[in-house]
Amino acid sequence: MKKQVSVFGLHTRAALNRLLLAALGLLAVELILAWVCIARGTALTLSGSRLETALQHSFRAGIIALQVLLASSLGSNSRYSYTLQRLRVSERCVFLWSCVCNTLCFAVLWCVQIMAAVGAAFWNAKSAVYSAGPQGVFVDFYRSGFLHGLLPLADGYGWARNALFVLALGCVTAYMQLGIRRKGSRSWLVCMGLTLLLVLCLPVQYGAGRSTGIFHAIAALLVGLGFLGFGLTQTHNGKDGLADEVE
Repeated sequence: MKKQVSVFGLHTRAALNRLLLAALGLLAVELILAWVCIARGTALTLSGSRLETALQHSFRAGIIALQVLLASSLGSNSRYSYTLQRLRVSERCVFLWSCVCNTLCFAVLWCVQIMAAVGAAFWNAKSAVYSAGPQGVFVDFYRSGFLHGLLPLADGYGWARNALFVLALGCVTAYMQLGIRRKGSRSWLVCMGLTLLLVLCLPVQYGAGRSTGIFHAIAALLVGLGFLGFGLTQTHNGKDGLADEVE
């Protein structure tokens, strides 16, 4: 049990600085883009505006940036990878903890984006041009495909989809980390391709929330379980530790 806690603590230390960098970078970029969009002319509604487009593209870039940062945190040449080898824990154990830690990191980034989107929406609503008032902000979160996909509000299917999206991103990134530790593997290319497909599916219209949400949830579940299964079958539960298994 003590080794398990040490492995999770090591993952946390390796991911924390990278998560902080990705979150602060995302907020900085969106703050600049929001200021530029609002300075050029406040939209009557956030849905379909330049501000919504800016938030959408920056969040997609933030997810990919966080994935790359997390994948490199446990590379074969990193000090964290060396410490993992000294702990003499199985490669399968390391992979599972990678899934957990990565999932938590993506969940935090998702929450940061929700706060940024709500803040930008209320900032936009303060303008005299925006006539809908504060209540119009919540209408925008139903009217906009991206905002509703980000924060589904009363759409339960959307919440289930988002949870499975985050889980899938965590498992895919853990598989990337496994491939990077094994020098010569090109699995990270497939992982990056699937991540791009996932982030392209972020928007979901409220009217199609049930059917689209179910479809996206099933797709994300299959991706997450698929890479979890790939990782478990390609790792070993040996007792000699990570060093022998990686070699």
